[in-house]
Amino acid sequence: MKNLFRWDRYIRVVLSILLFYFSGAQLNLYSIVAIILLFTAVSDFCPLYFILGLNKKHAKKMEFLSELPNNNPEPIYIFDDNGKIFYRNKSSVTILPNIKDLSSITNKNPKSLIKDELQDSIKFKQDKNIYMLKTKGSKEKNGIFTYGFNITELENHAIKLKKLSLSDSLTNLGNRKKLLEDIDRKKDEDIALFILDIKRFKQINNFFGHVKADDFLIKFADMLDKFNKQQEEKALLYRLQANSFALLFSFKNKKIQNTKIAAIKNKLLEFFKNSNIAIEKIDVDFDIRLCVAAKCDCEGGKSISTELLNNTEIALSVAKQQNLNFLSFGKISYILSEYKENF
Repeated sequence: MKNLFRWDRYIRVVLSILLFYFSGAQLNLYSIVAIILLFTAVSDFCPLYFILGLNKKHAKKMEFLSELPNNNPEPIYIFDDNGKIFYRNKSSVTILPNIKDLSSITNKNPKSLIKDELQDSIKFKQDKNIYMLKTKGSKEKNGIFTYGFNITELENHAIKLKKLSLSDSLTNLGNRKKLLEDIDRKKDEDIALFILDIKRFKQINNFFGHVKADDFLIKFADMLDKFNKQQEEKALLYRLQANSFALLFSFKNKKIQNTKIAAIKNKLLEFFKNSNIAIEKIDVDFDIRLCVAAKCDCEGGKSISTELLNNTEIALSVAKQQNLNFLSFGKISYILSEYKENF
């Protein structure tokens, strides 16, 4: 049991040196007292203090502190300058059994970590749990201290937040941000983007109100999902704004891409032909406007995601102006420069 403060130990060492000096290197009272003082300083324990009950609080504190790492519910490690485990508490053995040495968590040189007293944060996955391991090199102790704590809940929460930021809250389809990310992810593939616009949706919204109009959009999204499931080549689905939805297709064979686009266009127009959605027991008829742009239509002057989406929306804008049910950007690409000047 330790019962000496650090300053107390230092004083005993200094006194023992002075007493040895005055003893003349002879075995006498001075040298005996010096030996006793030196022993108590090194062992960090004074029997006299213990008998008299001095520094009890300090002794108790040191006892608790010595047991704290081993009873900590989170993993704790101390690695030596070779990266070997010098100490690990009970929790580390049961929680992170796969950590055998420092190389299990980092490729950094242990000697460099100690010399430069570097700090690092490393994510370590164990089964279904994710731990953040904080490491810090210490010159004074010639070791690397590592403390771990479970961040699984935080990581899962972050994933949920990201998912929410990339999805439409009403229909649970991907949103505009998700569409741009997916296009960038598929930039090396042959892709085509379709945008569906529900005609006269404003009238439906004004007549039935926002709540029922939202129900209409949810049911439309379900119809779109049903269509997608029937296709041999599945698309990624999105809701871009109030009454605009998108489908992103990837094609494995570039040579038949135009044929595939034409087939999908025909299937979409046929699927939604003479369609209706029930609102308050009223079958509401609706039509769609469809536009498409392919990656091969892009000039490559900006990010592929922005350009592909812009091209499709340009086609949609022109289709609205000319009251067309379908328009491919490839048919109007020649007016792009004029469109840019006006908008």
